[in-house]
Amino acid sequence: MLRSGDIMFRKGNYHHTMIISDPKTFESYASYKQVDSHDIEVIHAASVDSAVFREDINIETGEISGNNFTFYRPADPRLRFGIEFAKIWSRYRTGKADETRGAITQYSYNQLNASGADMSRYSGVQQWLHSGHNPPLEFDGLYRAFKWATRQRTGFSNNRGTTCCAFITACFQASCIVDLVNSNYPKLYKGFEILKALRGNKLPKEQRINNHVVLGGKKKKISHRPLRQYSNAGGFSERFSVDDYCRFVTKEIIGREKSLSEVFPPALLVDAKYNYSANFESMIRRVGSGWHKIMKIGCEQGGGSLAIKRAQNRD
Repeated sequence: MLRSGDIMFRKGNYHHTMIISDPKTFESYASYKQVDSHDIEVIHAASVDSAVFREDINIETGEISGNNFTFYRPADPRLRFGIEFAKIWSRYRTGKADETRGAITQYSYNQLNASGADMSRYSGVQQWLHSGHNPPLEFDGLYRAFKWATRQRTGFSNNRGTTCCAFITACFQASCIVDLVNSNYPKLYKGFEILKALRGNKLPKEQRINNHVVLGGKKKKISHRPLRQYSNAGGFSERFSVDDYCRFVTKEIIGREKSLSEVFPPALLVDAKYNYSANFESMIRRVGSGWHKIMKIGCEQGGGSLAIKRAQNRD
């Protein structure tokens, strides 16, 4: 039976990450056969010319179009607030910004500087997608997890936007930080202020915006601004590892040291801002990731009917 808070990956022409906000009638293997509707309400950064929305998607239509869907359930209690952050930071498509929840978070795509170089966060994610590697959780990733966790009644990103996998990863990392402090907001904010003070200095904003590199077979101009090597400031000293910073800040706010692996389950040991769906699903399906697989829905060759494949708890 599907639940609110389960992660859903859609894979076809693109790999897309979503979180279920309401399974509707699509609650179990048996129930889908008994109803005409195959809608599920999800929260996702709807791609390209869109934003972070809460809306229905039709599983059967998606399957007929050549997509398959894989569902994973959070098994680690530290992940229980992920859906709450997703709800806070999303809107229905008819929704508007308000003073208590901030601006609608746009999908970060095709934001150009004066010379035509792409400075959208999409480009930074694509660089890691093409590398095939996991963007490691280092100082800036830890700092951002605390920053996102403090935004409990404000927008996720007012100006720069996000991408699908980065958004869902951030929701669950923020959940882990809230769990760490047992929902004590003053402790949470203190941790954020400590890490903010320990952060190094970025290159000047104008320099990151205006300088660019040329990447890929299409020789696309990419501004330095979205690229991790220019955007992540790091801690104030290279003598300390991210685990050192993590142990320090946790000792300051909860009275005992905790390492990164004690704060986050294995699938979240990633720089969320640059995470991409193929990497996230690869990490989630590993034994002990913090999630387990619920089911997979695939497209049967030559047919338009749903093919539901029962899955073991773990691959």
